[in-house]
Amino acid sequence: MAPEAFRMHGEKALMYDPDPDDARRDQVLRAAAACPFQAILVDQLDARHAAVEASP
Repeated sequence: MAPEAFRMHGEKALMYDPDPDDARRDQVLRAAAACPFQAILVDQLDARHAAVEASP
């Protein structure tokens, strides 16, 4: 569901984009939700929000 974000490298190694752009973010979230083994975990903390929350 997100072939640009996840690719198999050989039979056992998964290569992935750790920081997909906004256009791919929805695809990645759908792929994680559709994974039958729930093997895709997505940290949804947005770096822009983290910087604001960390500010004093």
